[in-house]
Amino acid sequence: MILLYNDYTYTSFQVNGEDVEDGGSITVTAALTSVEVLLELTDPDATFEVSGSDNIVIGTNLITVVVTAADGSATATYTVTVVVLSNDTSLAEFTVDGSPVDDGDYFELPLGTTSVEIVVVANDEGATFEIDGGQDLQPGENTLTVTVTAADGETTKEYVVNLFVLLSDDTSLAIF
Repeated sequence: MILLYNDYTYTSFQVNGEDVEDGGSITVTAALTSVEVLLELTDPDATFEVSGSDNIVIGTNLITVVVTAADGSATATYTVTVVVLSNDTSLAEFTVDGSPVDDGDYFELPLGTTSVEIVVVANDEGATFEIDGGQDLQPGENTLTVTVTAADGETTKEYVVNLFVLLSDDTSLAIF
């Protein structure tokens, strides 16, 4: 006579090598397309089926594991949330004194300009940015650098704009 058990518990639950608990979550910093789910069951004759581990997208992903006990009728469902942080460093808006600019642009400013108004909006609300330049401008070349750090905390991109403050506004001729 074969005894079948109704034990559907686990002793170990891992997603991408990280220990998790039912109802828990993990955060990953790389855009993945799938995650590996490992479940060590208390009863080695029980089985499990994983759904949601493929087609992982940036944002929140729900992984579901259904365990069926060896008796074939007792089941339990375990879940874990996988949050994939974006690596998007693109900008939705980047302006200097109201004019759109982009990485590598040359922007000419009137004589005597000492500062500019800079507007930066990242496409991903989880991204952060730092602005270096645009204040204490001197006649001639000045560099404006915006460094965007993606939500993943690892991916960065620099946007550099050359701000040129005119050296003179005298357009008259000394000799003609």
